[in-house]
Amino acid sequence: MTLENAVDNILSGECILFTGAGYSFGTTNLNNNNPKNGGRLTSFLYSECGIVENDFDLKNASEIYQETHGESKLIELLRKEFTIKEVSPNHRVIASLPWKRVYTTNYDNSLELSFTQESKLLTGITINEKINQYLDKRTFCVHLNGFIENLTPSKLRNEFKLTNSSYLTSDFLRSPWIDLFRHDIQNSKAVLFIGFSCEGDLDISRIIAEYTTHDNIFFIVKKGESGLSIRKLERYGKVFDLELEGISLLINERKKQYIPTESTFLEPRSFEKVINNSKVPQLKDKNVIDLFYKGVLDSGLINYSIMDNVKYPYYIKRKQINDIIEYINDGGRNILLHSDLGNGKTLMVQGIANELTRIGYEVYFFKKVYTNTNEEIESLCRNKPKSVIIIENYSNNLDLLKRINLFRTEETIIIVTERSISNDTNYLLLEKFIFGDSTNYLTKNINILSDEEIEALIKIADLYGLWGENAPSSIERKKSIFINKYDSSFRLFLLALLESPDIKERFNKLLLSIKDANESFFQATLLILSSHLFDFNLNFDDLINILDDELLENPSFYNNDRLLEIIDFKSQSFLVRSSVLAESLLVKNQFHDELIDLLITVVKRLDVRLYDKNSFQIIKSITSFSRLQNIFNLNENPKYRPIILGFFEEVKSTHYAKKNPHFWLQYAIAKLSIRDYPIAKKYFDTAYGFAKEDSNFETFQIDNHYARYLIENEIINGSIESCMDIFIQVHNILSNRNDANANRHYPIRVAINYGRFYDTYYANISEQDQKVFLLSCREMKDRIDQYKKITHVKNIHKSVKKCEEELFRIFQKERISLL
Repeated sequence: MTLENAVDNILSGECILFTGAGYSFGTTNLNNNNPKNGGRLTSFLYSECGIVENDFDLKNASEIYQETHGESKLIELLRKEFTIKEVSPNHRVIASLPWKRVYTTNYDNSLELSFTQESKLLTGITINEKINQYLDKRTFCVHLNGFIENLTPSKLRNEFKLTNSSYLTSDFLRSPWIDLFRHDIQNSKAVLFIGFSCEGDLDISRIIAEYTTHDNIFFIVKKGESGLSIRKLERYGKVFDLELEGISLLINERKKQYIPTESTFLEPRSFEKVINNSKVPQLKDKNVIDLFYKGVLDSGLINYSIMDNVKYPYYIKRKQINDIIEYINDGGRNILLHSDLGNGKTLMVQGIANELTRIGYEVYFFKKVYTNTNEEIESLCRNKPKSVIIIENYSNNLDLLKRINLFRTEETIIIVTERSISNDTNYLLLEKFIFGDSTNYLTKNINILSDEEIEALIKIADLYGLWGENAPSSIERKKSIFINKYDSSFRLFLLALLESPDIKERFNKLLLSIKDANESFFQATLLILSSHLFDFNLNFDDLINILDDELLENPSFYNNDRLLEIIDFKSQSFLVRSSVLAESLLVKNQFHDELIDLLITVVKRLDVRLYDKNSFQIIKSITSFSRLQNIFNLNENPKYRPIILGFFEEVKSTHYAKKNPHFWLQYAIAKLSIRDYPIAKKYFDTAYGFAKEDSNFETFQIDNHYARYLIENEIINGSIESCMDIFIQVHNILSNRNDANANRHYPIRVAINYGRFYDTYYANISEQDQKVFLLSCREMKDRIDQYKKITHVKNIHKSVKKCEEELFRIFQKERISLL
């Protein structure tokens, strides 16, 4: 991009301005002088105190001045020095432009004054102010060092930064404003720095060094700027020694030629349009091997495989794809897909996207939130009415879905995906805020492959020699293995492939070689793999905040051949090529000690960034006991159970945990897993207490776990006198028809304990209590029947089958007929 192109983009209103110390040159303050820069101000403060030498330490100089003359004198001096009464015509040229956002390291009001003289509003604010209180962020100027018009004695001590650039940079990096600034750099067509100094202003390397290209960043410096300073700035963008006058002349020239374009459609950055490539692809063995072992999919091959699976045996077209197309053709507009980790959600939506594109829909995948995502959503919904928007992992993007729901038309189709375990706790929010009710959307559980899909998968595995020692087996034998050993699950089949000795050894060696080569790269790799299993979004900025500011300045990180085998680096984010591969690598206990230490570090580092929604979501995901239990494979590795409990103990003092009902629920479940019932009770009470103070937290998330605590504790520690009171309390929770989980398997899973309760107490309770107990069992059986009516036979949860077996055992012993 040339500077002329950048000016044209500025005129279009899609760029940001950042001014440094040199920008104030040519303005006049209340002393009828140009305001002093940091070095001259330091020298002046020292001289006013009778000190001749200058160490260029502004903080020290200001403190000595206060000690000598007092605080009020310093404030008066600063006000006269940095209150601007006149600006030059060049400043007004800059102010006349339609800036998207304005930042400055300067204390003075030159920007605000020049905007006012151009009849424009610009409000000066500081990084101590809350970012979310400003609706229109185009009308403010962020003063990173402090703003003269806000200067008071208290702000002199806390907000007005009379200090050097390294302290300023650290404060900026810790503030919420850094995220907005980073987004601006990523999303703006151009970023113009005027009067910026490497010495007196920000340490720019710590702000933008993670970006590998800086085509949109321009520095305007003074004439005669030192060659060393120019070379330093050229590492981050393009440098022009035009001064303010030169850039103003160029702007006025471009204004004469500039013709505003009426854009009816904002080309999306947050959303990626699906385009079916017309080029005929070549299918090679490597394509299939990469798909099965590494999760690398080829959308062109998927498209051709759907159209001609004989010629392109690459993709299994699931039956549900036809069901969804038919639902859409009949007027359906909301679709939810869910499955366990690695059971094919991404492959499924890619197939749906290709099919819908082929029949005339415009399909967009959501990729990332940017500062103009709201504008993109409105433009997309307004200008592309027959559009399909696909949101993967919807529970992390509910706010985005709310905005889409606000602007969508009757023709806009929304497809969302989620892991089954997350969907079970979030689908109510989806109904409440997006889809309206359960009758207004189509749900597809894609965990189980049909017989036809299993046969198609067997044929592909046969063709590419993936069966190993089972290769000679008949089709029927392979089908039996798939159904009985792999539970008709694509994920379990892939895990079995990765468990073959040669494959397992290869990927284990790969991870160990990364560890041996560079510990920082290894930690980053663990964290990226973990993000896929814990189901949270992770990008370069997150890695910098969690691990090391300098890590991603090293190109060898994202160009590492070993890392590229398992991780795809795209723009500012990461894509784990295969969730099943990530699971296979991390569930092995050889890396568990490093992983638990890393997770503690993540929670503590992000605890100071709870204002950031993604940081909050990352901590919430990591502190999920069920996810920790699966990743650390606690059923097979019980020695890690106390380590997981130690994790909860270690992070319970964080700001996130202190008053968070979700955290205390997870800690209670963890205690329940080791039968520490007294402490579990305390933590359940704590979770309920904080839940009552949080209007957004639904207590049904606690109720079923609490019912489990009640009945388990009573079975082990209860008595004949108390058992029925507790049982009735439990049964009332589990049989509550108004419960959000009324048609889910969770209450039924807890009722498995009815069998143990029967074994422990039934023979010794009164005849009346026995009748109550058996009636409750019959009610639970009715609930199971209701669940089975609305659930496909292959999708019935195994805990439901187990509960039904326990109830039948009780009925059989008591000779009760269910007819």
